Amino acid sequence: MKVYLINPKFPVTYWGFEYAADLSGIKYTSPPLGLATVAALTPRDIKVEICDENIEEVNFDTDADIIGLTAYLVQGPRAFQIAAEFQQRGKLVVLGGPITSLDPAGCQGKADILFRGEAEYTWPQFLADLQAGSHHPEYVQTETVDMRDSPIPRFDLLKFDQYHKASIQTTRGCPFNCEFCDIVVLFGRKVRCKAVSQVINELREAAKYHAHSIFFTDDNFVGNPAYAKQLLRAMIEFHKTEHLSFDYMTQASINLARDEELLQLLYEAHVTKVFVGIESPRKESLQETNKGQNLHYDLAADVKKIQSYNIGVAAGMIVGFDHDDVHIFQEHFEFMMTSHVAWVMTGLLQAFPNTPLYERMAREHRLDNAFATDGNNTSLNSNILPKSMSKEELISGYIWLLKQLYSYENYAKRAIGALHDYAKRPHISLSWPKFSELKIVLRTLRYYLLTFDRQRRAFSFKILKYVFLHKPHTFYAAMSHLVGFKHFHAYVYDQLEKANDLRASFFGKFGDSVNSNADALSQHAISVYAELKKQALAVSRQAAAAREELGKQATAVSHHASETYDGVSQQAAALIAQAAMAYDALGKQIGHHAAAAYAELAQQAVLLSQQVSALSQHIAAYYVELGQQAAAISQQAALIAETLEQQGALRSPGAGDEA
Repeated sequence: MKVYLINPKFPVTYWGFEYAADLSGIKYTSPPLGLATVAALTPRDIKVEICDENIEEVNFDTDADIIGLTAYLVQGPRAFQIAAEFQQRGKLVVLGGPITSLDPAGCQGKADILFRGEAEYTWPQFLADLQAGSHHPEYVQTETVDMRDSPIPRFDLLKFDQYHKASIQTTRGCPFNCEFCDIVVLFGRKVRCKAVSQVINELREAAKYHAHSIFFTDDNFVGNPAYAKQLLRAMIEFHKTEHLSFDYMTQASINLARDEELLQLLYEAHVTKVFVGIESPRKESLQETNKGQNLHYDLAADVKKIQSYNIGVAAGMIVGFDHDDVHIFQEHFEFMMTSHVAWVMTGLLQAFPNTPLYERMAREHRLDNAFATDGNNTSLNSNILPKSMSKEELISGYIWLLKQLYSYENYAKRAIGALHDYAKRPHISLSWPKFSELKIVLRTLRYYLLTFDRQRRAFSFKILKYVFLHKPHTFYAAMSHLVGFKHFHAYVYDQLEKANDLRASFFGKFGDSVNSNADALSQHAISVYAELKKQALAVSRQAAAAREELGKQATAVSHHASETYDGVSQQAAALIAQAAMAYDALGKQIGHHAAAAYAELAQQAVLLSQQVSALSQHIAAYYVELGQQAAAISQQAALIAETLEQQGALRSPGAGDEA
């Protein structure tokens, strides 16, 4: 059986250093450590080949039985293309890496088998299932992986000479919980550590394959300070006994600046560069994103403290937090210039799937579905709708900031400031440089000094002059700044400029279409308003006529009720008079009995009178009720007319303003 493991090509990014490859002589920054670990988890009777598309072409004609792909979010589109091509060729394709854990729904159907989570336990299980004749469509790592179970990666399958640094991982996890970060989602908050002896064995193995520079890929190298110190002491001893001069780069939180012992050990162990997530100079933004470890401290002073140990700081910065307004870009620029951070990776805030930030943006209905995140926060899009500025203000401010940071003049000031902060002598021997290092120096000097570009020449001369006059022991650090600047400057002024032009072209055409549609909609709104106004006037007239007619009817009913009341009253009076006359006549004619009959008749007459009185009161109440109904109808008609007139008046200015 044969397994072909592929790391898909990354797009051009801030950390790719593609634009400086001609100076450094390497093809990419670091090899795919995850695939080398998977290869080590594979039984030796199964042949394994690793292809990193960042340094070589994918062999679609491979005779491998299994195609294994790993991918970050930013590699997703290319990974899916490769998977589809191999599936068409009848290969069994498996997909893993951060992308399947962060966006499992988006990976469904993209490969035959998906791996979610760390691979130390699931990959061997898959191979056993496959050899037994059956396998699952998905393998999910649910229990915590013990880092002591992670084998030494298959460095023999990697081409270290094509990379700037070899990669080694000593821990997984981070004790902090920044809202935007996906590390806790992937690896948790508990820092899990390899045995120190195993890390030393991995360093020894890397040296066997001619690695000379190591990148510790830990999410936070100082997440467990006690372990970090123990490891650094072992590394220092390893250098002495093995007579090696590795230099290291890693990632760490800013709180390392407050641990003098840790800083001294990093310096003695030849850690020459550290990436630090500073994120923002604005306290409210740090508080918002739960970056508590950066609050209540002077971050610029912390950076200078780290650099005083000859450890260059590369800063991770973010714009687009809820508390960031249009003034944040100037604040970022001033902070970077003050703190002397030359390598600044400033990106737009992105909400990665399954992170607390993503969940909050979803609750607030602020996910911009038009820009699903690709995992590259230095591209010109964000999947978040900003709160304190428009999306256009965010993008334009971001571009302005990057151009300011990576102008010749401003970068030179920060690089010289960083070299000035270096307060210690290098521990690495000042023996003759390796031939590969000498070639980098010569190519770099030729690029900057033997050119007709006066600005480029003056820029490099300013940095080199400072080094030769004041800090000659920082020469290699200065070379690193010059090599890095070639990539950063080209990335900002070339890659992002092209991306912005494409974006402007797209939105320009889109804007023309919107404006055209807006004009049509405006004309339509005006005509609709005119029609509504006509209808409102007609309804108003109808309401007035109805009011007048109701008034007439109410008056007529009132007159009729009054006449009816008068007639009934007259009839009642006549009956009473007749009854009285009849009583007198009967009294005279029939005496006592007649008088009794008369009395009965008189009572009937009184009763009739009461009935007539009640009838007249009822008629009067009916008259009053009719009057009230008429008045209410009149008021309703007037209110309808007034409302229609107001709606018509409001529509007219709105249509005019939008037009």
